[in-house]
Amino acid sequence: MPDSVVTPADIDHVLDELRARDGLDTEQVDRVYRRLIKQVHPDVVTGNAETFRYARQAFARFRSRVDNDAQLAKLARETDMVAPLRDIGLDPDIGPRASLYAMLYRFHALGLASWRVRTRPELRRRNARLIRSIVYWGYRYDPSFVPIFERFLRNHGRFRIAERQSKTYFMLRRVLLRGMDWCIRYHDRGRPATAEIAHDTLGYVLLVALPYERDDAFLALRDVAAWLRDDLAKGSVYLGLNQ
Repeated sequence: MPDSVVTPADIDHVLDELRARDGLDTEQVDRVYRRLIKQVHPDVVTGNAETFRYARQAFARFRSRVDNDAQLAKLARETDMVAPLRDIGLDPDIGPRASLYAMLYRFHALGLASWRVRTRPELRRRNARLIRSIVYWGYRYDPSFVPIFERFLRNHGRFRIAERQSKTYFMLRRVLLRGMDWCIRYHDRGRPATAEIAHDTLGYVLLVALPYERDDAFLALRDVAAWLRDDLAKGSVYLGLNQ
């Protein structure tokens, strides 16, 4: 792009050209972004504060999509993402949202919220495949779910919280898992009363976790509860687990 005044339309045009490239990766996006941002920076003659903000926001969204696509491709190469759906007798074409909840159902049923269960040597391969599947369908349905779920796995409470808080943490994790179970039942059966129970259970997690907002383990519980409760507002999705 020549050294002239850059408009938001010019930025959209650059992004359209990037979308048309085969094999695009985040490094290529970053190189284009660095060249462009120098032209629109408010401190240069061709710059403009509004266009600068537009460029930063547009490229951030675009880079996030490119990164998500790369993560999806990587996960798809590593394992068969529909195999866990077949394992529980579900149609592989039920869609990303239903697939995510189906995998959370499997995660909960196998007790994988427990770090000890997840890391058992004889089950590690099966557990890793299921967790990759959850991450895959999370990226497909709502990429914001993925870092929330990964934080939950990392911050399991062990050695992370004071001894006096451990009972509260593990009690709250059990409540969160009950809330997750109620969400899954709602998505399987579509009963409004079940959604209300799920909403209230997750609300309790949010309330009790509030005083511990500086502790990563409690924050991880809170964020999962908040995501599940927000997603309830979108209505149920048929799973067919209890046909």
